[in-house]
Amino acid sequence: MPHLTPVRPVSWLDVAASFASSVLPSTWTPTLDQARLDLRALLDGIHGHHEPPFRDPTHVPRVPAPLASIHPVEHVLPRPLASRYTRLRRDLSMVLDGLAGRHPPPFARRPLNAPRTGRPDRTAPVPWSARHLRVSRVDRPTHDAITLHLSPADNAPFDFSPGQFITLLVGIDGTTHRRAYSICSDPADRTSFAITVKRAAGGLVSSYLHDHAAEGMMLRALGPSGSFVWSEQQHGDLVLLAAGSGITPIMSILRAALARSTARIALLYGNRTEDGIIFRRELQELQATHGGRLTVLHVLSRPADSWTGATGHIDRARLGAWLDELPWAAAGDVGYYLCGPEGMMAEAKSALASRGIDAARVLQERFASPRNTQADSALPAEAQPMTVLVDGIEKTIDVRPGQTLLEAGLQAGLPFKFSCTMGGCGACKVRLRSGTVHMGEPNALTPSERDAGHALACIARPLEPVKVQLA
Repeated sequence: MPHLTPVRPVSWLDVAASFASSVLPSTWTPTLDQARLDLRALLDGIHGHHEPPFRDPTHVPRVPAPLASIHPVEHVLPRPLASRYTRLRRDLSMVLDGLAGRHPPPFARRPLNAPRTGRPDRTAPVPWSARHLRVSRVDRPTHDAITLHLSPADNAPFDFSPGQFITLLVGIDGTTHRRAYSICSDPADRTSFAITVKRAAGGLVSSYLHDHAAEGMMLRALGPSGSFVWSEQQHGDLVLLAAGSGITPIMSILRAALARSTARIALLYGNRTEDGIIFRRELQELQATHGGRLTVLHVLSRPADSWTGATGHIDRARLGAWLDELPWAAAGDVGYYLCGPEGMMAEAKSALASRGIDAARVLQERFASPRNTQADSALPAEAQPMTVLVDGIEKTIDVRPGQTLLEAGLQAGLPFKFSCTMGGCGACKVRLRSGTVHMGEPNALTPSERDAGHALACIARPLEPVKVQLA
């Protein structure tokens, strides 16, 4: 049975043990922690709560929260005050670090040809290790969508750019499944964030999250990653197009732009039915709050008789008519963000190109995995050597038939970076120094990156001996 390890809610016993460990010498901490666990087991027994004496696939045990992750004051205060206390404690820690002479680096290395946004680049490859996240709240905005509010288990700040995503690592029947989910919240809150997952027909991971996600559950994730991002310096006004769950990264961009800028924003949002409109209430509230800066047009392809709004699909004609009503959308600094099915985005790109919109101002995010356009019979039947250059050292390994560069590299213990493993984020990008590879389409590489000899290791399969350089 699929399983994620849920964490028990923090109790008075956990808070007391955490307080004791903070005032007593650190050498006492292991003893306090063991005493906490022993006493918890004893209390469970007194109250008649016992774990099954044998492995039961229908039972998922709840583990106690790690002692180091519990801050007693946060669990004593009411939730609103606890959130403020957490932010105050983090800010005070930064001030004290500054007084002690511990400062973050005054600049961040910027990749070649990256735009100068005036802010550190946060779309760089993701960290190697996964982060542990705690589910703090579960919302159900529609009958087939679930929103998980997540907080880092170590209480460290979580920074991301609006539009980025995380990759959840979900264990099911002994196999780790990776699924990329866009962040839908405003990055101004560094203590928590949210993802919205739509139940996919036959979707293993999405179905599990819908059926089992609960407050206190622990998840592992890579990221954030992705280049579908917005910043204050990047564009002026914004035109946003979304369909279905494609609203999730758009929602983060929309929230951040309304909060940080004076940009006008127009959203064209397509769904099948009225009860399937994710974030409908939030969009209404944002329109009411931001006085004319935000306009939203909902389009339904399968409306009920009571629906009085727009109907049909977001195609070239629909988009053209909508843009005609937005005279400011033709300005040279307007940014266009598209996220939805391939057909919708193809129609939108065609409509924008016909209006002379510079392709550099059109960003798109795909949720579909790349299609392997080359038959397996056309790939080499023998293993191909791959020479990996990293930090001036070369190592040659074999890539077996059917393997990707990433799979072979990780199997050999090489420090390949990755996140989504579906060709959608660019975290695994390597430079191809020699040889040729096959990659499925569509993927996250831009035309300029292809021309520069880059490849996505997670979907690249060698057609001959290759040499790659890691970042």
